[in-house]
This record gives sequence, C-alpha cells and structure tokens, in this order.
Amino acid sequence: MPVYPGTEGPRFEATSTLKRDGFMERRVSLTSHTGTHVDAPAHLLPGGRSLDEYPPEAFLGAAMVLPVQARRITVEQFLPFQERLRRSRFLLLQTG
Repeated sequence: MPVYPGTEGPRFEATSTLKRDGFMERRVSLTSHTGTHVDAPAHLLPGGRSLDEYPPEAFLGAAMVLPVQARRITVEQFLPFQERLRRSRFLLLQTG
C-alpha cells in the first residue's frame, strides 16, 4: 500500500495462530497517512480537522468504482461515466 514518502508502511504481526492458540489473530500497525488523506488538513494546517472529527456518516453513501490502468489519470477517462458519477457520493479508483 502506498504511504507518504518517508513514512513507515503498515505492519502485520501474527499474535495468535491456529496451531498454537486454536484461533488466528493479527496486530495491524499503521500511521494516519496510510491509505487515506481524509484528514490532510490536520497534517498541514494549524487547527485543521483530524479524522476523529468527522462523523461516521461522512463515509457512507453510493460509490462508483472506476478501473484505471494508466499511471496518469486524466479528465477524459471520466467523461463516459458522467451520469453515474453524478449519482455517486464517492469515486473509488481501482489502480491495481
């Protein structure tokens, strides 16, 4: 998963195993820049909003998934999907 340059990537550590404990569990450790920049204002602006200041409802709604295989994303790639985009609250870019 991409992270902000210089930031440590996510870590996954097995804390329990089927063989040893009878169930499997992992500890996940990551920084707030991993996977999202929803709270970018908190990282860049004094008094900027942090992730815990957003209500959960802010992240619920209809989404459109757009497969994007190019390294550079252009407006032209979205033109065929204008109507679907208008009905969606979120756009997820599937880059592989």
